[in-house]
Amino acid sequence: MNQRYFGAFLILITFAASTARAQKNDPPSGQFGAGIYLMTNYLPNGFTVTYAIDSSVQFESELSLSISASSPAIYLVAPFARYLFPDLFPGLASPFVQGGIQLYSPGTGTQVGIFLGAGVAYFVNHQLGIHGDVDVVNHFFSTLAPNFGWFVFRIGADWFF
Repeated sequence: MNQRYFGAFLILITFAASTARAQKNDPPSGQFGAGIYLMTNYLPNGFTVTYAIDSSVQFESELSLSISASSPAIYLVAPFARYLFPDLFPGLASPFVQGGIQLYSPGTGTQVGIFLGAGVAYFVNHQLGIHGDVDVVNHFFSTLAPNFGWFVFRIGADWFF
């Protein structure tokens, strides 16, 4: 796990907790957001951009880029849609389902894939959401690099403005 991303994640959570209001699990609606995420299975960590159409539907994209003088550039671009169920556990958390496509270049060529999964999000206030999820299916259609297959875990946080 990259210490730089983990440190930024902790700073974001600390800041959000200090500014939290009495509202609990209040998903954003009609707002843009930006955030960070950490992933497993050797997929790169990175940043997200989000648009919450309403309190149930979000369109998001994961963005990651690693540039090194000793190796080719590695990137991941993964636009996806997320459907939240904010009324299922009011005041506690919002379960969700999500799915999308991904373009991944591990330095050996670009791969195209899909992912489908589910998770849970908690909105500290109308601006900050914290989520954890698992991709039950995470499949690439190329043989250029390892196919990651099943159970890719992700945690992240988004700040909406």
